Amino acid sequence: RELFEKATTVQDMITIENELRRIRTEIDSLNMSLKDIDDRASLSTISLEVQEVLPANFNITGRDSVWDRAKEGFINTVNGIVDLVENILILIISLSPILVPFAIILIIVFIKIRKNQKNKLK
Repeated sequence: RELFEKATTVQDMITIENELRRIRTEIDSLNMSLKDIDDRASLSTISLEVQEVLPANFNITGRDSVWDRAKEGFINTVNGIVDLVENILILIISLSPILVPFAIILIIVFIKIRKNQKNKLK
């Protein structure tokens, strides 16, 4: 403003006024940037996760005895056999709509073949 009062020509006054406008615009822009940074900082969140570290357990555990492992193997084998029988039974029941008519046809064909063989022998 002191420069504005000392200006003697209109050209000097316009130059000073343009420079003042540029500086005000720059100040406003910097204030907006500062306000934006403040707003973002107020919205920021810091997450902190703390976990207690447990001490390592270096104790060596002994293996099961031979009899315990044999018992477990026997039980697994028996369970496998039971599962196999169950699965076969389920398969037979599931296929019964196909197996029953097929079995009837086979029985009829078998009876016809036996009758034909008996007739040939006579």
